[in-house]
Amino acid sequence: MDCVYSVDSSEGAKLKKVVEANPFDRESFTYLGYTLKDSQALGLPAGKLALYFKTDDAALAAKLKAKLFVKAADKLKEIEAKGPLDEGKRAMIVKGLEDGEMKSVAEVTGEDREKIVKKIAEEQDSAAAGFGSIFG
Repeated sequence: MDCVYSVDSSEGAKLKKVVEANPFDRESFTYLGYTLKDSQALGLPAGKLALYFKTDDAALAAKLKAKLFVKAADKLKEIEAKGPLDEGKRAMIVKGLEDGEMKSVAEVTGEDREKIVKKIAEEQDSAAAGFGSIFG
């Protein structure tokens, strides 16, 4: 299953933080492998980043998708469930969570999705062919 998501370029640092988290965890983007490209390089309008990964494991795809769509309010509920917070600490946590939330993340569908999947597959095939010619 090919999974494609986009985020505004202005939130690129937040996206990188998510995809680079826990690289040795078997349920991480880094462990699975992903491609992150500027949308313009994929033949789409500028101003977005495209995240692509491929897996045959639907449960893993759902877990990784959930990591992209984490909302500050949901994360705060998890934290508060562990114990009460004083107002100062709560405000600091809320600020940090909101600063890390990606508001523009979206699943890419339709023609744009197909274009991204095709372009990335072509790039990967081209890279594999080049590598094969070096060691062939």
